[in-house]
Amino acid sequence: MLSRSLEGWASVAPDWKPAPASQPCGELVPPVQAAVNFAFTPIQLDHPDPFGVTVVLMEEDGYTVRLTEAFAR
Repeated sequence: MLSRSLEGWASVAPDWKPAPASQPCGELVPPVQAAVNFAFTPIQLDHPDPFGVTVVLMEEDGYTVRLTEAFAR
């Protein structure tokens, strides 16, 4: 919905629709599938601390990772 203030400023209110139903085994549209394939390469971790290895790999990619005690268990 678009409305204008007395000063002439336009504002837009979101018109939220309900989320679509889940589609098990549904396919992503090709551009989204290509982005997922590029960004999320699965790896097998045979290590006693796979979460710690994941943190190291993310930090090597330039991410800043700070763990809370909830995840440190």
